[in-house]
Amino acid sequence: MKQVPEVGHAKTRWSRAGILLATFAVVTITMTINFSPHPLHLKIGDVCPRDYEAPRTVEYINQRATEQEKEKAAKSVGIIYRIDFLSIQQAEDAINGIFKKIREAQYSRASKIEKLSRLKKAVSTQSSAVEFSLEVFATCLAASPSTLSQLEITTKQIVQQVMKEGIRENGLVKARQDVRRMVGSLPLSGRHSRVIEEFAQAMIQPNLVPNWEETERRQQEKMAAVEPVKTVVRRGQIIIHRGEVVQRSHLLTLQALGLYLPQIKWLTTLGLTLLMGLMLLLVGIYVRQGARRYYSDPRTLLLLSTILVLTLLVSKLLFVYCGYFTSNAGYFTAVPAAAMLVAVLLNGPLAFMTTVVLSVLQGVLANFDLRFAVVALVTGIVAIFSVGKVSKRSDLTGASLILCATNGLTILIFGLIRDEAPRQLLSNAAYGLLNGLGCAIFTIGVLPFLEHLFRITTPMKLLELSDPSEPLLRRLLVEAPGTYHHSILVANLADNAAQAIGANGLLARVGAYYHDVGKLRRPYMFAENQFGGENPHDWPRSTGFLRS
Repeated sequence: MKQVPEVGHAKTRWSRAGILLATFAVVTITMTINFSPHPLHLKIGDVCPRDYEAPRTVEYINQRATEQEKEKAAKSVGIIYRIDFLSIQQAEDAINGIFKKIREAQYSRASKIEKLSRLKKAVSTQSSAVEFSLEVFATCLAASPSTLSQLEITTKQIVQQVMKEGIRENGLVKARQDVRRMVGSLPLSGRHSRVIEEFAQAMIQPNLVPNWEETERRQQEKMAAVEPVKTVVRRGQIIIHRGEVVQRSHLLTLQALGLYLPQIKWLTTLGLTLLMGLMLLLVGIYVRQGARRYYSDPRTLLLLSTILVLTLLVSKLLFVYCGYFTSNAGYFTAVPAAAMLVAVLLNGPLAFMTTVVLSVLQGVLANFDLRFAVVALVTGIVAIFSVGKVSKRSDLTGASLILCATNGLTILIFGLIRDEAPRQLLSNAAYGLLNGLGCAIFTIGVLPFLEHLFRITTPMKLLELSDPSEPLLRRLLVEAPGTYHHSILVANLADNAAQAIGANGLLARVGAYYHDVGKLRRPYMFAENQFGGENPHDWPRSTGFLRS
């Protein structure tokens, strides 16, 4: 191979930097740009100019329907209430105030009728919800201090017990019924039960208030538990008719089919850009440390860059256009072809590194689906092994059969893991066979162009050069048969010597075939081509030749 400048030369460094930046730019654009062949510019409210039908079957998450289901789930929660314990304390304070006024009236020197009137008026200010009877106040005025204290304590206990269970605005009637039931179960006289019942019913009040924080938390939990609503659009189905007003649902369906030009997602674009930079950095580090002789040659780096870019471009086009016919378009990939090209044109370890990086990017292309990345990785590695001993172009046919079988088998395994239907299994396996065959054909077709364009001498090119029908060898055979025979003998010796020391025997053989082609200019000047005739070097005849 031609010697290249050492690492560190300014020209080489600038060439490498230019190749790296150009590769990064092209790869990033390829990964982020929308390749839709029919981008639309419809907006909500526009009148559709023609019928649009689905070019492929697709299943997607219906965002609008999912949002509606989440709204239903949130409404099903209802308002969550909490008990206002301050209201219980207020009720107890009110009861304390009533019995305080009753005690004050007991010690008053006013007449009984005046005491009852003042007491009813004073207590009515504590609660206007219930009309107290004079009989209740008369019973309280006639009660002993111990009895009055017992009535006060019992009233507060009943109010506290009822209100701690929580009372809503529309539950006040039921709460008063609970008070009557509880009072009826007490071992008290009728007059004393009446006192506790009226005071307790007057003091209880609604004490359940909306707990908006807890309500929102439960609504969020319900919404998070809602499964995304998936919509299936069949191939040939009319998405929107001509003259129909464009709705949001139409745009969502068109976007899922790749027919609607989406808005640029800057954060996604930034993430993809950083990912491309990371992947290319890994390749660059590997080339610099593990394949330094390629790192020193800008021409080789350009070849690797061309293969990377070409593979990503073909893979994305396959995914976009094959996606109109199947939802498993990620199985169509050019990664195995790239693996074979790098393995044949450069070497196996570099091909392995390239395959790993391209497999990751294949998964990114296919909507971050892991199975497509794994299939690309497995088939790419098998492709590297299958071309490891390729010495002629016909050997690529056998490699293609291995690649087809591996691709189909790997896809079949993933189908079994995903519990796909038998028909889908066979369909996906057929996609794998077709993709393997396409990668082999692509490799065979592109390989000669890359060899010629980047002046890479592969084993297949060496075999072509060793063919006796090559014009230069044919001339050597006809015009200098002795030299031709000599070259054959030297080639055999060189081949055996190279194999003995572990060198490239084919390269040594082909070099020996052509090492004496310079003798074609004047073959008769060499003894092996004179066959017993006159030797031009004999004196004095050679003097005239030398003078001429």
